[in-house]
Amino acid sequence: MSQKQDEVVGKSLHAAAEKLFRELVETYAADLLLQSKLLAFRRGHDEVQSTDVNEAQEVIQQRGQRSRSREFQIIIGSTFIGAFIPGFINELSTANTLLLVLYVLMGFVGIFMVVWALRQI
Repeated sequence: MSQKQDEVVGKSLHAAAEKLFRELVETYAADLLLQSKLLAFRRGHDEVQSTDVNEAQEVIQQRGQRSRSREFQIIIGSTFIGAFIPGFINELSTANTLLLVLYVLMGFVGIFMVVWALRQI
């Protein structure tokens, strides 16, 4: 190894950092084990196989990606709902049917997006 790599490897952990590190490793290990067992159960396996563990790892890694897309979906849906409420009330008074239908569609799409995103949590 190079001298810089030796320096990096030789760094010691503060007691609080080491405790936190161990907790995170145990949490990840417990999540991985539970997800692996759940996949094996769903597939009807008698024991957890390596394919179950690999897929469980993928599922855990994808959780963060899904949460970002869910947040984006909730934001867009909420924006549609927010545009629907005042727009619908305003167009009721002007009796513009085309815009009234457009705002109603925005409201339904917004509600659908938010409900769909919250259902996935």
